[in-house]
Amino acid sequence: MYDISIKTIQPKHLVGLSHRGRYQDIGATFGRLAEIAGARGIDAVMTGCVGVYYDDPGAVPAEELRSLAAFVVGAPMAVEPPLESAMIEGGHYAVLRFVGPYEGLGDAWAWLYSDGLSKLGRPMREGPAFEDYVNDPMNTKPTDLVTDLYVPLA
Repeated sequence: MYDISIKTIQPKHLVGLSHRGRYQDIGATFGRLAEIAGARGIDAVMTGCVGVYYDDPGAVPAEELRSLAAFVVGAPMAVEPPLESAMIEGGHYAVLRFVGPYEGLGDAWAWLYSDGLSKLGRPMREGPAFEDYVNDPMNTKPTDLVTDLYVPLA
């Protein structure tokens, strides 16, 4: 149903804002992140935007899901609350490219975990999955949005 590949990435340094609750509701947290980061000048050094997802929504109640709305920055940064610094580990990742509205991401994630990963023949490793938002949703039609879904592999 989707094409998946294996990519090796370098560590990614992040500045983000914590989100608790349904993953589908992280958009409001991204809005707050943009306001705070803009006021602090952090948006000037960002090189990308990612959503980091720490919990399995099939095993953790929706209201307890933990995630991070984040900007990718070139190097670690000291930040003041409510912002936090984080990092995505480098290494091998299964990557699914999804094209379309963000509302379809849940189905893409479900397919990746139910069918896609087994096709790769590689075990997952500990670490969060994340979405890399390839283009700007403010300047892109929903049908043209590109999101890469990453799952860490051993």
